Amino acid sequence: MTTPVLPAHIQGQNGQAISPLQTLYWMDCEPGFGPCTASSRDSVLAVRAEEVEQLHDLGYNYHGRQGYIYPVCGPEPACMPAGTVRLYRRCSSLSDDCAIFPESQLDAMSLEGYTQAAYPGAAQILGYVYPNQDQDADGLPDGMEYLLGTDPYQPDSDGDGLSDGEEYPAWDLPQSDPRLGEIVFADSFED
Repeated sequence: MTTPVLPAHIQGQNGQAISPLQTLYWMDCEPGFGPCTASSRDSVLAVRAEEVEQLHDLGYNYHGRQGYIYPVCGPEPACMPAGTVRLYRRCSSLSDDCAIFPESQLDAMSLEGYTQAAYPGAAQILGYVYPNQDQDADGLPDGMEYLLGTDPYQPDSDGDGLSDGEEYPAWDLPQSDPRLGEIVFADSFED
């Protein structure tokens, strides 16, 4: 099994946002301008238009959409989508840096000095994401399985002999629906 590189699976973009997900906006600043020192270049994610405006006023520039996450809700944890964890945005004045990380890394990041908000009054929890794990080792991250409606604990959710990852590759064109038990494109899109 390949170990995921990122600790959280942020739902990727494909045109319009998928409701009820919210857009993650990528903001960055140039060295020596705004909140960045001459030797530092930093990026940060924002989730609301007001945050984009506030970060822009602090010297950050809009760089594009990074993806989508579930919005913060209440009361936690009952309102959180099944299988998700909190995604934090915290900064460190010691290293002149901001970081985005899942709650599983909160203690370690706090010990490294990531304890401050991006700006006064900024939220430290951006929303909710699925941990970047593949519990059934079928090639699909669990978060994608939740979104597709397949079982993250069964490598072959529909029992047709093909793993969910073979039927619906995370980074390629789907071969069939991993929930239906029928192979739609046995030879990809060839006759």
